[in-house]
Amino acid sequence: MIDQLPFAGRSILAIVYGAGDQPDGMLAALADQLQGLGLHLSGLVQRTADAMPENRCNMLVELLPRGERMPISENRGPGARGCRLDQGLLVEALSAAEAGLDAGTDLLILNRFGKVEAEGGGGRSLIVRAVELGVPVLVAVPWRNIAAFRAFAGDLAAEVGLLEFAAGLPGATCSQPSDRETTPNPGSFA
Repeated sequence: MIDQLPFAGRSILAIVYGAGDQPDGMLAALADQLQGLGLHLSGLVQRTADAMPENRCNMLVELLPRGERMPISENRGPGARGCRLDQGLLVEALSAAEAGLDAGTDLLILNRFGKVEAEGGGGRSLIVRAVELGVPVLVAVPWRNIAAFRAFAGDLAAEVGLLEFAAGLPGATCSQPSDRETTPNPGSFA
């Protein structure tokens, strides 16, 4: 099934999405489907979790292939108005994902090329390691971070819009899909 994904001969496939789009459920469903077919995955997918009364935000990532769920959000208390990523927890999750990455991995899935990655940290080293091992990488990239992603991945990446990607997957859905479509971009891996 991985050969059906639109990598266009590239090592990395970026699913580009706009403000209000929600790629998490689609990526998690794809991971479930691929693992059900017996493929060996590594990486992180974000799962929806109920907010606890003492913590209005509860962002969780699931480690592939183990299925262990780890929090990645700060506990900002009951009066908080929004979520904030805990970079220390993100580093722990990424380290655990990298420990499961090897040359036998069929696909690395990362839930986000987010602000931390756009600023030079986060999952960048995991992406680099996967490319070095010859493991294809699937990552969701918000439009606001596309310039940083392109500067990082260069001609190693193909891009596809969220709606276009979801339309090609059996049973896939995404909320508030973007009508923005993108194409592969030249550049250099940094």
